Amino acid sequence: MRTRREHYYTFGPFRLEPDECRLLCDGLQIPLTPKAFAMLLLLVRNSGRLVDKEFLMNELWPDAFVEESNLTFSISVLRKALRQTAQTASYIETVPKRGYRFIAAVREVHTENDVKSLAVLPFVNLSSGEDGEYFADGLHDALISELARIASLRVISRTSSVQYKSATWTVPAFARALQLDVVVEGSVLLEDDRVRISVRLIDAPDDRYLWTQSYERHRRDVLSLQSEMARAIAAEIEVKVTPDEVDRLRNAQIIDPEAHAEYLRGRYHWHQFFTASGMTTAISHFRKAIQIEPGYSRAWAYLSGCFSAMAVQSMLPPAEAALEGKNAAKQALALAPLLPESHISMAATHLFFDWDWSAAESAIKSALDLSLNCEAHGLFTHYALARGWGQQAIAAQRRALDLDPMSATMNIDLIWAHLLNREYDKALEVSLGTQHMKFSYPLQHMYVGQLYLCTKKYEEAIAEMEKALPIEDEAPAPILAMLGCAYGLAGNSDAALSMLRRLQELSRRCYVSPYDRAVIYTGLGEAADALRCLVEALDDRTPRMIWLKVEPTFDSLRGDRRFEDIVLRLGLE
Repeated sequence: MRTRREHYYTFGPFRLEPDECRLLCDGLQIPLTPKAFAMLLLLVRNSGRLVDKEFLMNELWPDAFVEESNLTFSISVLRKALRQTAQTASYIETVPKRGYRFIAAVREVHTENDVKSLAVLPFVNLSSGEDGEYFADGLHDALISELARIASLRVISRTSSVQYKSATWTVPAFARALQLDVVVEGSVLLEDDRVRISVRLIDAPDDRYLWTQSYERHRRDVLSLQSEMARAIAAEIEVKVTPDEVDRLRNAQIIDPEAHAEYLRGRYHWHQFFTASGMTTAISHFRKAIQIEPGYSRAWAYLSGCFSAMAVQSMLPPAEAALEGKNAAKQALALAPLLPESHISMAATHLFFDWDWSAAESAIKSALDLSLNCEAHGLFTHYALARGWGQQAIAAQRRALDLDPMSATMNIDLIWAHLLNREYDKALEVSLGTQHMKFSYPLQHMYVGQLYLCTKKYEEAIAEMEKALPIEDEAPAPILAMLGCAYGLAGNSDAALSMLRRLQELSRRCYVSPYDRAVIYTGLGEAADALRCLVEALDDRTPRMIWLKVEPTFDSLRGDRRFEDIVLRLGLE
């Protein structure tokens, strides 16, 4: 395993790196002339001791006659670089007629660290046309998936790694934020049926190139090229790769370029999965990919995932989504039993459609055996919450967050996990801790609003849930339902009934689950109607029913024999 050796000094927010001749403040480099840097290094190395003017001048200008004013000027430059004023922290003390003393506390650090964590930065698209952008995005996604198969390596997931592109980061600052040892960056150029890729490996804390390699292949060989690049990176950082992992990295399909292009378009829209239009478009592209290349296992896996996601969000009738989703998952698993995504898609169908708890758990564990995948950890969170294993669910979600710390989905699901575990203070703490991330997902507002409901802060709950309503078009049924519940609990039955009517109108155009009507009836205190709708949702096999055992929305019904019978029919015990 490659070892990173470091030697540096720290004081306040500053880091002084002798080997790199660099001064950093909170990860940002402070420009210094060579003489100023050399003077600072001398002072820091003699921290706490008086350094004579004569010694400084002999060390810095050994072969030249200079006046003391040169020394005074260099000290002034250093104080400005260190942001030292009469009102701020002091670093350099002047000893009149004698010299200078560095008075801040200094820590000298010598480290030897194995490379254990990595992020793949978004690839730069050098191609013209829309396909080039899809291809670069898909290559970025695929290389992350390939490297995540190596159990000894922590690989940051896509959602967090793309934050580098959308914000003004330096590589060292990004490395500190995500606790990275190395990053991979590269560029892609598509020309007709050829693809040229340049890949670079960077020592993340030092922003220093370690290795670079260029590749050129036919587009049909891109999947084998992705595996080749992953193996080359693993070899360069000398990370431990087991024989089974080597075999998996070599097990790549040769795919028709047009099928791969359709798959990449589907993946692009898959990442917009909080919208019905995004998921529908993704399904269309995955189906086109499969039509061209029927053996394309990844396309089958993500096609299945689309139907599972749409069913959970009440965008499709459960029976329709189950038929399509289960068939696609079976195809993916039959074609590629060593592909983590195959097991994730199958686990989702077992969990959300079959309510087969042991099969779901087994499939999730199979996915995790094949890859340290944040989606698999996140799916286990949903499974564990359904079973009532609150602490296991939260631990799994934190593992998912370790791999994708800047993901809206992963952070929001941690809020939700604490909420369902009745840890309201912790849910609020997570929510407040993610405010700087500026998420704009409706689910975030819905979960935070539900958190306020659980603590009987009805006005705050309604205000938060109203933020989840879209500016245009009709809101998804689950959002209308939770808002209706909030109105009902706040005593505004007219507004709650208005949400119920909106659900009825919405049902004329698309699927609306009886579960959503049950949510509003619960807020209105209409227990009989709520229970009737829950029975309908049970018969409908509405996916959100799997969390009925722990869902706080229905706490007012607990203890009612009819409600407990519904929970028992889920087969969770």
